[in-house]
Order: sequence, then structure tokens, then C-alpha cells
Amino acid sequence: MIFCRQPETRALLLSSYDLGYATSGQYVYFIQDTASQYPSSVLRTNDSSRDQDFLKSLGHALWPFVDKWRSENENFTTEVVQRSATDFNYFYNQSEVSPYVSCYYDAVMMFATVLNETLYEEGNQMNGTALTHKMWNRTFPGVNVPVRINQRGYRESDLTFAFYNMSTGVLTPALIWKYDTDTVDLEVSVTLPWPYNFGVRPVDVPVCGFSNEYCSSKPLSGTVTGVIAGFLGSVSLAGVLVTAFLFRAWKKQYEKDLWWWRIHSTELSSTSVSAESSFYFKSSLKSLACSTLTEVTSDSSNFSIWKGQLVRLRKLPVKYVHVTRLCLTEFKMLRELNHTNILLVHGACLEDNLKVLVTEPCSKGSLEDLVGSTDVVLDTHFKFSLCTDVINGLCYIHDSPIKCHGRLTSEVCLIDNRFSVKLADYGLPTLYSGCHVDVTSQEYKHGRSSE
Repeated sequence: MIFCRQPETRALLLSSYDLGYATSGQYVYFIQDTASQYPSSVLRTNDSSRDQDFLKSLGHALWPFVDKWRSENENFTTEVVQRSATDFNYFYNQSEVSPYVSCYYDAVMMFATVLNETLYEEGNQMNGTALTHKMWNRTFPGVNVPVRINQRGYRESDLTFAFYNMSTGVLTPALIWKYDTDTVDLEVSVTLPWPYNFGVRPVDVPVCGFSNEYCSSKPLSGTVTGVIAGFLGSVSLAGVLVTAFLFRAWKKQYEKDLWWWRIHSTELSSTSVSAESSFYFKSSLKSLACSTLTEVTSDSSNFSIWKGQLVRLRKLPVKYVHVTRLCLTEFKMLRELNHTNILLVHGACLEDNLKVLVTEPCSKGSLEDLVGSTDVVLDTHFKFSLCTDVINGLCYIHDSPIKCHGRLTSEVCLIDNRFSVKLADYGLPTLYSGCHVDVTSQEYKHGRSSE
């Protein structure tokens, strides 16, 4: 019994075809879908290369429908398409209408009928139990056929089983269960072709049972047993070798992913940036003098060429860096961050002669430089935009595995060429813990975030 939507049904039948079950003639598939009509809707897929295999797998498939094969249903479907276009301006063809729309229509009309009766009798319209009991043991007019509800509240309706006709390409009714007041009759309208297993219908239980419990196997000879044991031993040895090779490759790739950030000093080419160039914002002396994370020197932040692109070098004032497993994990978290208001980190160079973070460049300096500049007029809208950028960057960091910035000052709020704020020096607490922090600086005392 397959009860799912179109893509999953197609995938299940194709898998059954690949395993040989669909064409063995031993199985029957009952397919139920409440949202579409089969099999034309299942054939509407991007992978048309396996349509023939899918059609072959429908040889022993049956579709159960409730009162589907009635002309009234087709007329109702046509009216649904027309009313959808005129009343709701929604257009779709007749094949896209679910065959169960008529059932929903019947349900609404039944409820409306008993509700009107309750209102006429001045009954309690809020009593759902009473409304439901008024539907029992009576018949209501329906779209296809009258809807019969028995004395226990169950609907009695005809059930049609259809099969996919290979010659016509359409669903054809074959078996119809007809209900009347006392008995259930089976009407055979078309003999099922059963295209596989020489036209013989599948038996209820396989000859050997579902788990081969009815078929006894003969003991194998010593020669056959030895051959099988040797074959299994060879396969096991090959499996061990392949597993070892794959594990080694996985471990190598895992280590490579952990060390993704490592940049050698030979990959960085020196470059010079003109102080008069409008492309770079001239850093203020105050920003350099009040640095809390880098050396107090005029070249504490400079630029270089890495892989043909301009990058910013953030020098770290430490003599020795011991890269631990925790530090590698922090770098891995850094790699997964991507936001327009945080500075992109390309990697780091932690060699003896050079210890820097390699990041994207920001041409307008820091927020401290921008606020202290007399060349830039900061109106209210501009200030609000800068504050919004800082908040957006912090919100992203707080929602990320890093959780908090921890070193937020106006100096680490960098400005790019679009005058957007990008937060720098986030993450990597293990690496930054070894950096010198000037706790006496005004930047440290008054410029830190309250986070």
C-alpha cells in the first residue's frame, strides 16, 4: 500500500522496478493520493528518462477511488475550473483538480443541511455532537451519488479499483465494490490483464512465504562451502582495505578543513597605499595611540596582496601562538560566518616572523576615524544607518555559534567604501587571549560595548 505524494510514489515504484519486484508478478501495489490524479501527474517530472521504467512498474498497480467513474463528477470538475476562473481569477486545467474536491463539497452541504434543520427547530447550533448525530442513518444528495450514512455514523459508498491501461494510456475501472443496505457486491467490469508472470494474478502468500519460511534449503557440500568461505574472506579483506583507504582520505580532508585558514607568509605580497589616495581613509593618530589589541605603532594595520586581491593584515602582538584543538574549532566556526556587517576573515598567518589575521580591506578606516574626521558631515540619518549596521552585526554574532563579540570598540567597527559598518576582531577567544590589552587606555575604559 503506497500512501504518499507524487514524487515519493514515483521514487518508490522506480526502486521496486530496479529491485525486480514490480515486474516479478508476485506483488500488487495499491496507490492512494488525495491531491492529484494518476498516473499523468506523476509523469510530469524533470527526469523524463525513466518514464518507460515507471510505466512498466504500473503493470500490477491499482488505484482505489470513491465514486470517481461518474459523469456527474466530470461535470462538477468542469464547473470547478470555470468558477475558479470567474470568481477567483485562478486558472488551471481540468486534470489538475483533485478528485476529492467533490467529497469536500458533499461534506459542506451535509453540514449546511443539518445546521439549517437545527436552526429551524431552534436547537443548539453550537452542539457539534447533536449536529453529527442528525447525519446518522439518512441519505444526502451528493455530487456523484447520494451520500449514505449508516446508523453508526459511517458512510457507505461504492469503491472503484482502476488500473493503468498500457494500450490506451489512461486509468480504467476494473473492480467495483457496490454497497446497498444489507450486502456488499463485487462487480468486475474489466478483467485485469496482469502483464507479468504469464498473466497469472499474484497469490495471497508467496510459495516460500514472505520470509522463505516454507522452503527448506539443502545443506551445501564441503567444496561449495569452501568456495563461499574463500569468496567471503576475499570480499571482507577487500572491504577492510577500501575502508582503511576511505578513512585515511576522510581524515586527510578533515585535517585540511580544520586548517583551512592557514596562510604562509610567502603567499602575501607587499603593497603600498598612498596616504593621499581617496580610496583609503587616513587613520587618525588617536586610533593608533589607543589601540587595545595591536601594537602601538603606525603600521599596526596595513595591507597586502593575497591571491591577486587586496587584503588587510591585522597584526597580533604575541611572540608565540600554540594552535590547540580548541583554537582550530574556533577557526572552523569563523569560516561559517557570512554577513554584510561583519568583516570577512580569509585566514591567518601565525609564523615566527609574522602573526597576522588576513581580512577583507575597508577603505574608509574605522568608526572612530569617521567620527573624529572634520571632512565628513554626520547627519541624523547617517548616524542612524551606522548604528543599525552595528546592531545588525551584533545580532548576527549573538545568533551564531560565537555567541558574543567580547572586544567591541569604535576602533574595530570598520567602514567600507559604501560607508557600511563591518565588525572586526570577533571570535577566536583562544587566540586573542594571548594578545596585549592596554587596560589604561580611554578606548578600553569608555569605548567598550555594554554587551
